Amino acid sequence: MCATSTREVYCWGGAQSNEVAYPKLVPLPAGEVTALSAGQTHSCAVLDRKAAYCWGTNAYGELGRGNTSADSYLAPAPVLQEGTSALPSNAVIEDIAAGLNSTCLIADAKGYCWGDNRRGAVGDDSVVQKTAPVRIAIDSAVPGGVPLISITGSSSESATQRYCAASETDVYCWGSTTNGGLGFSAGQAEQTTPIRIPGLPTGTAQSIDSEWESHCAIINGTSTCWGNGRGGKFGISELQPGYVAQNTVLPAGKTVIKSSGGEGQRCWLFTDGTLECAGNGALGALGRGDDRVSTPNLQPTLPGTPLLCEGQMLSDGRCTLAPGKTYFYRAYFTLGDWRSAMSPVTSLVGATP
Repeated sequence: MCATSTREVYCWGGAQSNEVAYPKLVPLPAGEVTALSAGQTHSCAVLDRKAAYCWGTNAYGELGRGNTSADSYLAPAPVLQEGTSALPSNAVIEDIAAGLNSTCLIADAKGYCWGDNRRGAVGDDSVVQKTAPVRIAIDSAVPGGVPLISITGSSSESATQRYCAASETDVYCWGSTTNGGLGFSAGQAEQTTPIRIPGLPTGTAQSIDSEWESHCAIINGTSTCWGNGRGGKFGISELQPGYVAQNTVLPAGKTVIKSSGGEGQRCWLFTDGTLECAGNGALGALGRGDDRVSTPNLQPTLPGTPLLCEGQMLSDGRCTLAPGKTYFYRAYFTLGDWRSAMSPVTSLVGATP
């Protein structure tokens, strides 16, 4: 996992055979960190909206350097621009998403991806591995293309590699169709070009989150989810799988500003500073024992106002709380400063600087 303080990036957790138990400063050039994403085995940051830097593993070309490497860890280096890369040297980079063995970004309102493409995660109408940025084939979804504003990706396992990007009016997804993650029961192994997700409310998605088999978009203060909703993680009073877009059953009077999905659960952050979660509560992932909850359920009081909560695996996660502290909970690995092998939300502890 990684966090940024505007001009510095710190990461911690699994680093192949060498776990980083406490936040470690990432050696990046000077500049403002305008976007940051931590994937399964690599991470990326955007500096001054001009250049993307990635570090970690590069077995599939996910670092965007025009090659692959068997090394378990590579230090930060810029993603290729111009030359063998479709990404222009003067592009303004708005967002970046590091998934599992692949990466995508938004630059000048266009989508670019690279890395492992066996499940169509690069979105270029092929399943051929790419080691440098290529344009996603959004033109096949909308003639002439469509301006994109944000992007998110799944980083759980190779069978579920997919990305979703938002425009001002729609959300488009591509990659693995496993477990119905693109909003329909899988009839093929991959979707190699972006497809529009039907059934979303009218408006611009302020936030999109990706969980290993589902996604949710926050539009006009409401939450709509698609993919496999088993276990209640859509928050729709239903524990069984569902694939098409469905609206989360939110508490009366609540307005959502962000959602975040883990492996089997999802949390929603509201404008009043409260946090509610639904889905699989195994290992205390929902902060309320091991129950499954099918509608957003008020979480225990946190030591501050939550600004951001994210998690990748069962009972993993982090919550950034005002003023300026980050708290972590994780079941399997040491992250930051921890006190319990199975630490639920109610036992959050601060990270050691």
